[in-house]
Amino acid sequence: MDIEKYFEERKHNIQHPLIKAYLEKTKYYTDFIANWNQFSKSISEKEQLNILDNKLLLNQNYNESTYLQSATELTVMFHFQNKFNSSFEYEPKLNSDSKKNPEFRVTEKEKYKFSVEAKCPDLKEWEEEERSEDIKISITGRQKYHKEDFENLKNLLESGFNGPEDERKNITKSKSMDNKLKDFVQSAHKKFPSFSNIDDFNVLFVNLGTPDTIERWLRYLRENEGIFTKNSFVPTETFNLIDGIVITNLMQRHTNEQNITGSAWDLNDAFCMFIPNPNCKIEKKSARTSFLESITSYEKEYTTYEVPGTAPEEVKINVKFGYFVREFLEENMKKFLF
Repeated sequence: MDIEKYFEERKHNIQHPLIKAYLEKTKYYTDFIANWNQFSKSISEKEQLNILDNKLLLNQNYNESTYLQSATELTVMFHFQNKFNSSFEYEPKLNSDSKKNPEFRVTEKEKYKFSVEAKCPDLKEWEEEERSEDIKISITGRQKYHKEDFENLKNLLESGFNGPEDERKNITKSKSMDNKLKDFVQSAHKKFPSFSNIDDFNVLFVNLGTPDTIERWLRYLRENEGIFTKNSFVPTETFNLIDGIVITNLMQRHTNEQNITGSAWDLNDAFCMFIPNPNCKIEKKSARTSFLESITSYEKEYTTYEVPGTAPEEVKINVKFGYFVREFLEENMKKFLF
């Protein structure tokens, strides 16, 4: 199909960021076209139109959360289709018990099969709450007495306030989105092969935004009763087909595309961190090594990084990612990925 003609026929949809980029011929558009021209060789024209019309919403009313889900998903597909061109399979049927399919599968060295699902949460409501002037208390991990802990801390803060009454701020509990991550892993699990062997590697990409957001979502995995802990609040048999999760900042790169280094459509320019699933069915060391050769993951660097200062470890762990980005990636490595 003629992609330039497609955009020209839809140039009236000026609320859409990609249409606007087309009209202004910005880097966001030209980078998309360069990647699309390569990617589109691997899918049918019907599939191309479905992505453009129904996923990217280029022929519909613009919805930010739907667009970001599709744009970040497509960025991941661009990367792997470009790297494993001849073996790329779009939305393959891998689990006969599921009505839905993962985004794609590729084969590496005619041996390892990487099956990939990609998700991007709608953070608009959460971000609006976080931007409010309320004092927000965040309870890390799943706590048995989290309601009581919140009320006790709220009462303590309120009793210590001695300023003018009109300056008193509301104290609210910061919303947790760990149930959304639970939905992601359980949904992806159902799409992957139920009888995968040691050469099948199943990965869920979770595309997020700012360092603060990523910090929060890492807690959902690793804090008390986190999904990737031994005492996970999610039954492990409902996500043990996932071999690992890749956390990225692709959402932030697409929403802030005019102020980033590199391209929003290039996974190599984004932040990626692979996190193995300790609850997966079988360990696949060779397949994992091969998969990690296909992306730039900062898992090792983040794991070994230590937050400076004398604060207690329980405090440091909750600010570690922000420090890692600012001190290690930006100041030391001169990598500006956000």
